[in-house]
Amino acid sequence: MNAELTRLANGKYGMPIARELGHLPVTDQHGNQHPRNIWDIWTDKQLVEIGHARIIESTIPAGKRSTGFADTFTANKINRAHTLEDIPPPPPPTIISLEDFEERFTTAEWCAATDFIYEMDIATGKPKNRAVLQELSRSYARNNVNLLDSKTDAFMTKLVTGGIVTTQRKTEILTP
Repeated sequence: MNAELTRLANGKYGMPIARELGHLPVTDQHGNQHPRNIWDIWTDKQLVEIGHARIIESTIPAGKRSTGFADTFTANKINRAHTLEDIPPPPPPTIISLEDFEERFTTAEWCAATDFIYEMDIATGKPKNRAVLQELSRSYARNNVNLLDSKTDAFMTKLVTGGIVTTQRKTEILTP
């Protein structure tokens, strides 16, 4: 990155930065246009004499991000020091594999849930918990579970109502 400097009262150039530039051709105070390769071949002193300077950025390490910066003008260069903070970890996923969902249950809970889900009404031969079975079937077909979906919440509420898990366990299982 490069910069156009401010023309000071004494006729020289310095801070603050008038504007930041890329690797562009520049026009000096006399209207002379200079090609873009001046950034590659001119010295820092020569650039400052026509009102421009290179910006030397401090390194931003992996795992950090800049929240701001401070510029200083030293040795005909602008040195930019960044204020850093840790990049926060990404939020936990809300859609997980069916296998990961099952692993949130204890073995006893999952076995009880399976028995509850597949329990049949002896008189009709139909599942007693058809809606719960249908939601589980949809999850098997997708091979994933959306922890924040209202159908997943309803599924877990049925397990609470059926005495399979507690309300606290439901919350633990559905927390991303």
